[in-house]
Amino acid sequence: MLSRLACSGRTFVSTPLLKTALQQVPKRPQTVGVRQYARDVKGGSTWTTRAERQTLRERAMAPPGPNAYSLGKGALAGGAALGIGALCFYGLGFGNGASTLENSHAWPEFVRERVRDTYLYFAGSLGISAASAVAVFRSPTLLN
Repeated sequence: MLSRLACSGRTFVSTPLLKTALQQVPKRPQTVGVRQYARDVKGGSTWTTRAERQTLRERAMAPPGPNAYSLGKGALAGGAALGIGALCFYGLGFGNGASTLENSHAWPEFVRERVRDTYLYFAGSLGISAASAVAVFRSPTLLN
């Protein structure tokens, strides 16, 4: 019965008040009004302009925004952390191959000292960086 009513083409309510209310609904324009302030005016005497939506090509050729730069910085930091982590992982012998310390018996004494000093220097710099970050985040005066 419902399908017969839907296919018949008749309207359920045919009051003139409802028809006039539906006809008076304003239609939205496709363009959006944009307010330009005095420092943004590039000529012309009007304060408002009509801005149209950008096409896909315009958005693709536009200069990169701040999100693209932060994504690049994050990728760079992640790659650096991965490389340093792999260097320490394999250098300390956690991998399947021979570690740097196991290969050190064939090296002269000054080379072994340099390798040891390099690892200690790296570990010390990480410790100092972590301690300074903790100190800055715990102190409101340094945080500002």
